[in-house]
Amino acid sequence: MKNKMQFIIHKNESIQEMSSGHASQHSDIYRKEMTLSDLLHEYQEKKRRAHRSESTIRNIKNTLEHLQFYDGGNISLVDVDRDYLTGFISYLSHDATEKRHGGHKRIKRSTSKLYAGILSSCLLMACREYYLQFNPWKEIDSDMRREFSHLGQNSRHYLTTDEIAMLMKTPMKNSAIKNAFLFACFTGLRISDISRLQWSNIIEQKGALYLTFEMQKTRLPLTIKLNQSAISFLPPQKKNEKVFDLPRHLGSVNYRIKTWARKAGINKNISFHTSRHTFATLELTLGADLYVVSKLLGHTNIQTTQIYADIIDKKRDEAIDLIDTVF
Repeated sequence: MKNKMQFIIHKNESIQEMSSGHASQHSDIYRKEMTLSDLLHEYQEKKRRAHRSESTIRNIKNTLEHLQFYDGGNISLVDVDRDYLTGFISYLSHDATEKRHGGHKRIKRSTSKLYAGILSSCLLMACREYYLQFNPWKEIDSDMRREFSHLGQNSRHYLTTDEIAMLMKTPMKNSAIKNAFLFACFTGLRISDISRLQWSNIIEQKGALYLTFEMQKTRLPLTIKLNQSAISFLPPQKKNEKVFDLPRHLGSVNYRIKTWARKAGINKNISFHTSRHTFATLELTLGADLYVVSKLLGHTNIQTTQIYADIIDKKRDEAIDLIDTVF
């Protein structure tokens, strides 16, 4: 208990002194004492206090367990460097296992990317909280960083209006997945919310239909108007049932979406979450205000939405450069 209290005292003094620009011996002691496992524990508590979903908390816990299996998790935070991070990523990619279906099996590629992304977010928090003066994640090879970090805009694939039209015309055996995906393209809802959507969440006000529900990820309420494009993909209403009858496992949903996209002639690595990126990009392309789009997506930080605005700016620059190919 005494060591824990000393650790907390060092932490408070460190934050106060470093934020005022006067790092002292106390802050140096705190940074040297803090381990990478300590950082993940603090990150987990921060998300818990923010009332994040149980799945988010569980994924952080799983990342911590893999970190401890990798090397005990006792490495000092200040000793985390490029070699350590690339080694952990290699472990996630080739050696990490989890208990599934009565035995231990290698974790899926998407899961390894998720855990690496959580570690990336933790290190970013460490810099913001003055635990680190430099983010070692930035020293990782750029190709590997893009591959394993969920923070970069390069991972935000989206569909163009032509590609959405191609999907509309392409049949899919599971109509519920097709309708839910296209519905999400016009509403921006996460699959965690669409899979829980009840008909009672759809209400009529002044001749228009609105969605009103609590987002699973943030536990915050959200109310948005349904446009006609979204309404056209609502299935026939059945009393006291979910709106979309989707498979239980996200992997099954994403596999069928990828197959459907290839059948439509779309050569992009898409998943259900691509629909959310598509909605944001489409809204901004059509001239919607960044702040409004942020609210429609339910973002708690407008900087998250800014990533989509940067994508639009890049598209505009590329459009201008097309002139140079003519003359």
